Amino acid sequence: MILVLSRSACAALLTAQVVPWAGDPCIESHWLVRAQAETDPVWLQIIPYAVLIDLNDRPWAYRRTGGDARLRERRSIGVGGHIEECDRRKGLLATVRAALVRELEEELLWYPPHTAATAQPVAWINEQDSAVGRVHLGLVIAIPWGRPELPQPRPGEGLEALGFVEPSAVRESAGYERWSVLAAQSLPVISP
Repeated sequence: MILVLSRSACAALLTAQVVPWAGDPCIESHWLVRAQAETDPVWLQIIPYAVLIDLNDRPWAYRRTGGDARLRERRSIGVGGHIEECDRRKGLLATVRAALVRELEEELLWYPPHTAATAQPVAWINEQDSAVGRVHLGLVIAIPWGRPELPQPRPGEGLEALGFVEPSAVRESAGYERWSVLAAQSLPVISP
């Protein structure tokens, strides 16, 4: 089971492809079997979309070499995934953060758990042009990366690290998945 929102209940979050975070939208969420959610556009699967940011406000990028065939070989700046029942906490934001920390731990060798657990969302992102986009709603969360080591994917995760890149390169390249382009548009300057 994964966390979903009814498309009709979250219409305000779909008014643009990038909608700035304005606090918990107080929309009733539901738990749905993933196979149903992947094909039924009545429901939107919330995806915490962590963007790791270096001290120069550049997002970390990678290329997908495995995983969902619909995204394979695309470049991305977002690490995240579905919110599962094991992530359930009191309140939407607490649940999103629990899923975010779990996903970072699953996909990266080093991750910033202290900053991920308290990071504030930046924006909701959505696109309705692809099969993936029509059934997902991303929540961009910018996380400062203060470690001396570069982020590295865990072996077997189907991710190839590309390093930190200029946000403009993401916005202007056809090689990045659409959500990454939208996330790059939403990023604030967050250097400590």
